[in-house]
Amino acid sequence: MQCKKKLKDLDERLEEIEQKKIHLSEELSQVQIGREESEERLGVLSALEKKRAQKIMFVKELEQYKSCDPQTLKELRELIDCDQLCQQVMHACR
Repeated sequence: MQCKKKLKDLDERLEEIEQKKIHLSEELSQVQIGREESEERLGVLSALEKKRAQKIMFVKELEQYKSCDPQTLKELRELIDCDQLCQQVMHACR
């Protein structure tokens, strides 16, 4: 009796999984429309990958010049001014 119930539950689960597989296969087919392998698509994907690599390179290069950014320089000046003020206060308290 217990085996029959378990077998029934497993059969139901199998049916659910098979239905899900069919649904996902249909969904996959829909998503792949327009993504068929072609020379044009491969060329575009290759160009995209090159642009992504170039972007990473440019971001790294920009990081080198961040210290010249006016906002960064302003923040550094404020920190220096604050530090000098703190030193003056500490010197006066001695």
